[in-house]
Amino acid sequence: HMDVLAVSWRETAKWLSGWGALLSVVLLTSGLYLWLPRRKEQVKARLTVKNKASLPRRLFDWHNVFGVYSAVTLIT
Repeated sequence: HMDVLAVSWRETAKWLSGWGALLSVVLLTSGLYLWLPRRKEQVKARLTVKNKASLPRRLFDWHNVFGVYSAVTLIT
């Protein structure tokens, strides 16, 4: 990280940071778009974890719930 502060790397670091930030925003917004339910009634089901379900289903639910809350937090 100290090399990024060097004068010779400053423009490259700005370029990499800018593209990295843009890529992050694109991935976050596309993930939210893909997560959005088709009907409003499904929103509550998408924001909860079904504890009585099988392990793969619970892991998938945790992935979705954690992902959507993280994406909203990171975008704002």
